[in-house]
Amino acid sequence: RCWELADAQGCCRPPVPPFRGEYPLKVRRAPNPLDLNWESAGTKLWVQRCWRLISICAMLIILLASFIICLYFKKQHSEMKRAAVNDKTNKVEIGSFFLSYLPAMGVVILNVILAEVCVALTPMEKPLTRTQLKSSNMIKLTVARCVNTGLIQYALKPHPRQWYESGG
Repeated sequence: RCWELADAQGCCRPPVPPFRGEYPLKVRRAPNPLDLNWESAGTKLWVQRCWRLISICAMLIILLASFIICLYFKKQHSEMKRAAVNDKTNKVEIGSFFLSYLPAMGVVILNVILAEVCVALTPMEKPLTRTQLKSSNMIKLTVARCVNTGLIQYALKPHPRQWYESGG
């Protein structure tokens, strides 16, 4: 056979014969037995996908709440600045100063809530291995925190000159 001669040189392999004449064989390395979630072994794929969709939707709702909260604080801060200009008093500016830190505190608090929701919902996805569980957690948290910390703040103040204003 020519493939045996070629395989001795390490350049080609014979095609994999189909199982029972019709099913193509796909061989993968098995996960480490200590890494397996044995409780998740028989879970249907559609159940895993439904729980993944539920956890992603929950995180999107939290991100939407973060956007609404930050937008509300930004509007309150703008109104207080306008009132300070009209009244020319320092009392309103002190309140405006503290109000300018509330969006940042909201982002921090909602990042903690995002992490807790993610840690609570990801095991319900029934991943086959612990590595898949941690990977799913980290991917969702990375994307959610980038959106919550960066994109929402950029959406609220899209012009660079606004970034360095008082309370920016």
